[in-house]
Amino acid sequence: MGFSNYDLRMIQGQSFTLELDYLDNASNSVDLDSSYDAKMSIRRSPATNKLVLTADSVRYPQGITGGDENNPQFGGDLQFQGRTGTGGIVLNYGGISGAVRIEVDHETMSYVPSGVHFYDVTIYNKTTNYRDKLVSGIVEVQPEVTR
Repeated sequence: MGFSNYDLRMIQGQSFTLELDYLDNASNSVDLDSSYDAKMSIRRSPATNKLVLTADSVRYPQGITGGDENNPQFGGDLQFQGRTGTGGIVLNYGGISGAVRIEVDHETMSYVPSGVHFYDVTIYNKTTNYRDKLVSGIVEVQPEVTR
């Protein structure tokens, strides 16, 4: 448990996947059964309430929320609450304990603004009310050229 710092590179308009392992303090895989949820948030700044992308395990495979061409940022003090995309977070991916897979569809990625953003992924145990940051870092989103 505890988190790692891991920087990401994403490309506008390209599907994105990230696979991670959730381990306990003894480096054993944690079975992320139905008592666990996970969430990822990407923001232009850690200080803002506005999101550019969020993913969760609860709504998978419609567990992605992003902006659109008119509102690349959403939430916070904006009335626009984002658009649902395809993907999200899969826990125990492929039947493997502790395997976490994040999937973002290409259409949702096409609306993520290019530039440098900040993200983190948290795991939440609903039974014990324990929240753990799995990973965080910087996301560099490269602009889409071929549309």
